[in-house]
Amino acid sequence: MDSLFSHAFEPETPRTAEPAPAAALEQTQRTLTVRMAAEQAAEAFVDYLHLWWPAPSVLGAQAAAGAHLWWDADGFGAELEDGRALTLGECTEWSWPHGAAVTFVEGPAAGSNLAVALSETPAGTALTLSGPPSLIDAVGDSFSRFMGI
Repeated sequence: MDSLFSHAFEPETPRTAEPAPAAALEQTQRTLTVRMAAEQAAEAFVDYLHLWWPAPSVLGAQAAAGAHLWWDADGFGAELEDGRALTLGECTEWSWPHGAAVTFVEGPAAGSNLAVALSETPAGTALTLSGPPSLIDAVGDSFSRFMGI
């Protein structure tokens, strides 16, 4: 029987998980070469992450202002301006300074995997990023600017 009131709300039906769009599953790689030893490049990438990582890519624009990001063997997270600490990703691999991988569990990047691998080359250190194109572009562009490459 139809509702007598045209403005009545339809009862909620349970939502089933929708498969991720193809774009979310798409992966890309980008290699940046920095003119320094692998240990120095690794230090710049992780120890100074809070200075260069594009925070809106993992936090959203409002929460990103003033956030201090970190990535270590325990995961990927942020300390917000109000003092709250958030775990944004779970570290799935940690063999630093050679590489690491994270699966984001919160924020705009939730469900995405990001991996970074470092290897020495005659020109310096090759830092290879793997993950969804939008995240790789944002992270790669920001790290490139930070490193002056």
